[in-house]
Amino acid sequence: MILDGVQIVKHANGDIEYKGTSNSTLLNTLENPAGSPTINLTLSDGTRVSLNSDSKLTYPVAFTEAERKVTVTGEAMFDVAHNAQKPFIVQNGKALIKVLGTTFNIKGYTQSKEVEVTLLKGKVQVSDNKGQHSKTLFPGQQARVGQTVKVIESANIDNAIAWKNETFAFDNQPIEEIAQTLSRWYNVELEFKNNNQNEPFSGIISRTN
Repeated sequence: MILDGVQIVKHANGDIEYKGTSNSTLLNTLENPAGSPTINLTLSDGTRVSLNSDSKLTYPVAFTEAERKVTVTGEAMFDVAHNAQKPFIVQNGKALIKVLGTTFNIKGYTQSKEVEVTLLKGKVQVSDNKGQHSKTLFPGQQARVGQTVKVIESANIDNAIAWKNETFAFDNQPIEEIAQTLSRWYNVELEFKNNNQNEPFSGIISRTN
């Protein structure tokens, strides 16, 4: 399929890849509904994105501006193609992430109070949506963005990207938060019959078995 001069290829394994360059200013939106498996997408600049269930990504068919800007709601992992002349900007309702070339995970669902940005490699600048607070992250750190930007120095990377390995990983998390995660993956609504929503649990289980 050709869209405004850019070839869109859907591979046999379901991965989607944009190939080529053009002067197109067209925006595409890829939505991965609740209950759906991870979608892997390669943008026209070579940046690779994995989109979790109940998540949405809006991106240009071709990157023609001075900055490469995309918008994500939900959870996604980015492996950004390096381009020092064109910074890569990820926007969310609560946070803004600026990078040149790096690998990081962003988790920012609509119902979440904070956006979590976890850095695997490279360096990113994380700001709140109003630009009033900003922090630079280095590998192994996590930013939590709400009214301010808080940095966790030694983040649990394995837990943050467990979804990429088809796994649920919970570390002392409230049962209400765990239920939200399960609801997005299985596309079901969970109802509590008691007042123990804040009781914490930990554990690792497969998402597919």
